[in-house]
Amino acid sequence: MHKFTLFSLTCILTFTLSFLPICVLGEISVDPAGVAVQAANEEVTETAFSIINNNDIDYNFNVSFNIVEFQAAENEEEERGPVRDDPGEIIREFDVPYFNTVGMAWDEENGWMWGIAWSDSRLYAMDPVNGDVVFNGACPRSTLSMFYSDGLLYIGGYNNSPNIIFRYDTQGRQVDNIRIQRNLTWSHIAGDDRYIYVVQYPNAGGQGEVYVLDREDNYQEIATIDCGEWIGDQSYGVVAIHDHRENWLWLSDRESLYQFRVDEEWNAELVRQFETVESGHTGLAHDGENLWRGIYDGETRLWYVIDDGVPEKLNVTIEPDGGAVEANGDQEIIITIAPENSDIGVYIGSLSVQFWGDGENPEITEIDFSLIVSLETPVANISGLITDAATGEPLEGAQISLDLYTYYRIADDEGGYAMNQLPRGVYNLTFTAPDYLMYMEEVDINEGEEIEVDHAFLHSEFLPDPDEIFAELALDSETELSLDITNGGNGPLTYSVSKHLLGDADSDPWTLRQSFQVGELLEDGNIYAAVYINDHFYIAGGNNNQPVIYVLNRDGELLESFDQPGESRRGIKDMTYDGELFWAADEDIVYGFSPDGEVQTSFEAPYNPTTIITWDCDRECLWLGSTTRDPLGYDRAGNQIENLEVDRSGLRIYGMSYWQEDPDDSPLYLYHRELETNRQVVHKVNIEEDDTTFVAYLDPEEGGNTQGCFITNQFDHLSWVMLGIASISSNEGGDRLNIWQVANNTGWFNIDPDEGVIDAESTLEFGITLNSTGLIPNEYSGEFVFAHDGIGGLSTIPVTLNVGDGPRQSDQRIGLRRGWNMVSAHLEPEDPDVIVITSVLVENETFQMMKNGSGQFYNPQFNFNNIPGGNVAEGYWVKMSDADELVMSGMTVDWDLPIPLLQGWQMISYYPAQPVDATIALSGLVELLLIAKDEQGRFYSPPFGFSNMGEMEPGKGYQLKLSEDAELVYRLREEEELAGLSDNSNPVHFQTPSITSRNMSLLVYTDTQARGEIGAFCGDQLVGFGLIQSGQCGVSVWGDDRSTNNPDGLLENQSYRLVLWDAENEKTVEIQDLEIILGDGLVYHTDEFTVVKINNLADVPNEFYLSSAYPNPFNMTTVIPFGLSDQVKVNIGVYDVKGRLIQTLRNEKMEAGHHKLVWEAKGFSTGIYFVRMDCSHRSFIQKAILVK
Repeated sequence: MHKFTLFSLTCILTFTLSFLPICVLGEISVDPAGVAVQAANEEVTETAFSIINNNDIDYNFNVSFNIVEFQAAENEEEERGPVRDDPGEIIREFDVPYFNTVGMAWDEENGWMWGIAWSDSRLYAMDPVNGDVVFNGACPRSTLSMFYSDGLLYIGGYNNSPNIIFRYDTQGRQVDNIRIQRNLTWSHIAGDDRYIYVVQYPNAGGQGEVYVLDREDNYQEIATIDCGEWIGDQSYGVVAIHDHRENWLWLSDRESLYQFRVDEEWNAELVRQFETVESGHTGLAHDGENLWRGIYDGETRLWYVIDDGVPEKLNVTIEPDGGAVEANGDQEIIITIAPENSDIGVYIGSLSVQFWGDGENPEITEIDFSLIVSLETPVANISGLITDAATGEPLEGAQISLDLYTYYRIADDEGGYAMNQLPRGVYNLTFTAPDYLMYMEEVDINEGEEIEVDHAFLHSEFLPDPDEIFAELALDSETELSLDITNGGNGPLTYSVSKHLLGDADSDPWTLRQSFQVGELLEDGNIYAAVYINDHFYIAGGNNNQPVIYVLNRDGELLESFDQPGESRRGIKDMTYDGELFWAADEDIVYGFSPDGEVQTSFEAPYNPTTIITWDCDRECLWLGSTTRDPLGYDRAGNQIENLEVDRSGLRIYGMSYWQEDPDDSPLYLYHRELETNRQVVHKVNIEEDDTTFVAYLDPEEGGNTQGCFITNQFDHLSWVMLGIASISSNEGGDRLNIWQVANNTGWFNIDPDEGVIDAESTLEFGITLNSTGLIPNEYSGEFVFAHDGIGGLSTIPVTLNVGDGPRQSDQRIGLRRGWNMVSAHLEPEDPDVIVITSVLVENETFQMMKNGSGQFYNPQFNFNNIPGGNVAEGYWVKMSDADELVMSGMTVDWDLPIPLLQGWQMISYYPAQPVDATIALSGLVELLLIAKDEQGRFYSPPFGFSNMGEMEPGKGYQLKLSEDAELVYRLREEEELAGLSDNSNPVHFQTPSITSRNMSLLVYTDTQARGEIGAFCGDQLVGFGLIQSGQCGVSVWGDDRSTNNPDGLLENQSYRLVLWDAENEKTVEIQDLEIILGDGLVYHTDEFTVVKINNLADVPNEFYLSSAYPNPFNMTTVIPFGLSDQVKVNIGVYDVKGRLIQTLRNEKMEAGHHKLVWEAKGFSTGIYFVRMDCSHRSFIQKAILVK
């Protein structure tokens, strides 16, 4: 059992909501997650929670508790307890032996308060129990402040040694000292086990800022807490009290104390301010209950104990406060609350449960949740029912959280939850559940109320089309694509998009990507510089006083070497490249030499030695300098450029490089060594402003001193990296070439919009822009990552861009399903023999046969082949016994390479590397194309303005029928108004028939606006089907596969019938009344095209409709079907693309039923027209294309 005597620390507890329960760690949980109880003074109240262990091993636990906030009762009737001391009130005074106390620190182990007497340079300690001075000794002269940590006193803030903090033990003996970068002159310091906090006096320029130094990172300054808005420039003391949780920072000026809340980003917010005893230049301390402050006036020898504004004692007992929870067991924890004349109000505390298993190094995990005690104040209850809005079913496991506390409930198996004995007030309830939308509701709790808050969860779904982006571009070009995201849920989908690269290219800036032991590899202990061009490293080494340039491949393998220019024994120290020549200095001469080592030019350098150099591609000049001399600008002829000089700002520079893409217009990068710490550092310079900015510390595990550097995007075409040489002794592994990430290149792919909301059951079109400007020929891969609140929460859309300036070696993978597949390639195979191409499939025993458009075939079972060799321009039928993947290697063909076509039928290849809608890809053939078909029999008929083919895809073959010879050049963008006809939505009622290598195409028109599908049957066998869209339906009718014994489809000249599935009424209807528009009717002929119209499917339509005209496009005459569900006045007119009425076809009252009218377009020119029907306060529009 453990008993806590607690004081409020006036710190508001905050927490982060998530979709996972806060108080569950792995298989350990607490129940309930948050405890609220009503109590009374002088009475004992008990409550409880349980620790649940669902693991198969025992877990140890420990429970601790502290008050983090107190809310006093609001009215006089409730204020029946003792009156609290006012914040800032002096509780006690202590006489001390010295004037002018500056620094103070609480020694929690000994229970002593320490102080520093400025004038006497004394360090002394007092026991607050009796006021006795228990230690009195000397301290460093002119020290101002201190804090206590880990059994030691940290003393600093003085003039004599402004960069040193002394460490003393509690016997007054100096242990050591710490050197830091920040000047501590006229400063106060505070600290904890991780950070040191520094605040400067007004006479040292302090503006209310608290500087944060990281003790685990060599006392580097990592943040500034700005409190100047409230305290101005009058900051004198600082103390960190982490028992106060987020409100841990306290500052003082001459007459007031300030308490601040500090968030994880080091932002400060004032919590409270109150006056106290007046004094300047005095530090602060806290003994766990109250604040302490000394006096600096030359007259007073007093220390003051000051009320920090906490409530009086509240006793809480926890039993047991430690022990073990058995495997798959639970442990009840009893909480006893015994107020003793405590202030009336609400006490908000934090219960912390730590868990660890047995073992040598057990990992400790922790669960925190709230204990809320309403002391003689009213409470209320909240309860409710949680359901799924889509189904109405209870939603077990949903989480309901309160905003003011770490307190939540989980809905039970009937969807119910209850929150009892909550303090009155206004709460925000947050409802969360995995894969459902978060919901918040404000609830006002009044005294004695029972509040019911139900919630029905909505959800959203992220449905992308397509699910990946693929494109192919020439150099310095751009393309625009689209991505549709559909929200298939019943609630809004909120999203944001970020761009990422794959692998190391997505590394954070200044991540070490690779490291080569070049010194050991080259047996050279003096490696100084490295450049990467043309897929090779060029490395400058001393080579035992015979300097050379080593040439290595990207795997670090030595290919060759050549002598360096110059005559010194060590050689060049830094090196750069201008796109044609290497440039480097040897002592006082600058050399320009080719990648094969031949010197092309040289001139006298400004310094002897000149050791750093880089090429400035913006000013077309060389920057030349040395470790301790400012860089100067020179042209390549050796002329110094006037007024082109930068200040090295005292840095000792060993490497210099130029990065044109720097986002801060500071492209000159300096690679140097920090003297005090010997760390590798990068700064950068804004040349126009001559302003130097810190960039990063580079801390490779092997360490080393800085040498030359070079920034390039050739090592990784998706990233800028810096090559940095680190000099390391041979005993420690030798010199290393480190490759550091500078930035990644995601500018080549963009998306718009990148954040927003998609309504339920809606689709949003995103614009995708791919740009190859500045890229080199290669394949670029990235991804759009959608963070959203839909099911799954995170969705990735891969992006691939192939950039080329002509054919290149590549691989293509073609997925093959069981049965017949129509395939093609967009590369010339290395060996065009189809036997070689399919050999792996034959070995896998999944390949059955292949045939081309001329009927020639390859059948390995009978060891027969008469296909004369693979032709990249042709498509092929491939039959598989099982699913597999065909992998081909070869040189790619350009997507716009012309394909010669003949009159009639042929099977062709698809060259583009990305999917393109058939109506766009084939738009260059629209005048001559009669019909196009894919492997599933879906077709595109320009003469009839119909397509259900959807997108043509890489790896697929296609059948085309032309009216005359032509040449096909694929198009990637919409250039014809025929685009948009395509709709390849899949039927849902009829099952997919057997797909063979033979079919015919049937286009069905209907007078009605029926919703549903049409199936083609031979007896009871389904031989084709299609989906009705806007009064049209494309049906692929399949012929028999002669390579099988069982009938798979229709024989030549065999009849079939049509059946309609009425989706609205969910019934099938035999179609009897047909009008033949083109072809022989319902008779099968391979590769034929038949058009029919259904008549009299229903006498009166269920709703008004205007169907697409047929034929469409048309020459002179077209038929326009429409239907009326009631007798109404109808106005039907034809409009041009500018919206002008050009002809009225009907304007009269008409009977209900199915109708059609004929538009004779004599006198009108070729173009796009719109037929509009207005009736019963509604309008319908269809597009018609006139071609003469």
